[in-house]
Amino acid sequence: MNGILKTRTASANEVEGKSEARGRRPSAVVQVAIVGAGFSGMAAGARLKKEGENSFLILEKAAEVGGTWRDNTYPGCACDVKSNLYSYSFAPRSNWSRLYAPQPEIFEYLKECSHNLGLRHHIRFNSQVQEARFDKKSASWKIKISTGQPGKSAEPYWLEARILVMAPGPLNRPFFPDIPGLQDFPGPVFHSSQWDHSADLKGKRVAVVGSGASAIQVVPGIIDEVRELHLFQRSAAYVTPRNDRPVAPWKRSLFARLPALQRLHRLKVYAYNELIAGNAIYGSRLLSFLATRLALRHMRSSIQDSELQARLRPNYRIGCKRVLLSDDYYPALAQSHARVISSAVNSVEGNRILGANGEWAEVDAIILCTGFQVSNMHRALDLDVFGDDGQSLKEIWERDGMQAHL
Repeated sequence: MNGILKTRTASANEVEGKSEARGRRPSAVVQVAIVGAGFSGMAAGARLKKEGENSFLILEKAAEVGGTWRDNTYPGCACDVKSNLYSYSFAPRSNWSRLYAPQPEIFEYLKECSHNLGLRHHIRFNSQVQEARFDKKSASWKIKISTGQPGKSAEPYWLEARILVMAPGPLNRPFFPDIPGLQDFPGPVFHSSQWDHSADLKGKRVAVVGSGASAIQVVPGIIDEVRELHLFQRSAAYVTPRNDRPVAPWKRSLFARLPALQRLHRLKVYAYNELIAGNAIYGSRLLSFLATRLALRHMRSSIQDSELQARLRPNYRIGCKRVLLSDDYYPALAQSHARVISSAVNSVEGNRILGANGEWAEVDAIILCTGFQVSNMHRALDLDVFGDDGQSLKEIWERDGMQAHL
């Protein structure tokens, strides 16, 4: 990369290291600016270092790396991709505790990577990118950055970069449904990605809104604590077994001693996901049929009540929505104090939450498992990006939909 762009630029040490220690916020020119210090942003930084490029900064709005694995701390939060695959190929970890790692372990892994890959001094924390403008004359991006702790204002400064890498991810802007009366609910109301750990749910009546990837972890995570659980689902999801279990100590030791064996295992997991699981959902009719049978059998083995089975049976072909993995979601819903309401939420009146189908529940707390602004990236972007003609990426995406020039 240094051979492509000859202009003298500041190294991360020059821009970040000494300046941060002295409390200054210098304006500088770097070759590459990366927005976000989650999996993608750190991977971009690691690749730059591998190519010998050290003039780059990773701009992170929070006080630590990790992205979605830093922010999501709800009970039961874990990955639904096997740990040996859901990690960097160039930074394997041999001591995962389970086949599917829990959130604290993934967060710790990313912090370790930020140190072990030499990225820490390239990262500028508490740095919120407000806007990025491409300057055609200098062929560079002018990036406006605000700094300081959350809730404390600081005067923004400008950074210039030859290349801008956007890695904020789609899972940083929760989707809040517009539910009449929700603002006036007397008890705790929070999104799963902004879990309120001060809210005491023990012995409480709790409504969970949504039945997607977060809900199937939240429900079993709180079912033994609450007095009543009311799940509002617009449409049921296909849920297949996860078959999660601890990784045996001997296997961890073997992977540590024989890294090639761990790489082979990773390849096996990747091949299964691509060739079998992918075709079962989007390709082969036979595999799709078998996957549907697997999901429905998984439901029936955990739930004996025929009415509850009917509520949890999807009315569409597998793959039309995200297929979920869980070993404990159905057993949690089978408990006597759990209830499934097959309806979107229509409104909230006092402590009563009403479904569009007329069913209702009186609750003490409401947990929104309603996902993120994934399909509305123009709303999810928390910065303005302007091209060389001055057009706003937000406005273009809002008008024409999301698209990429490839």
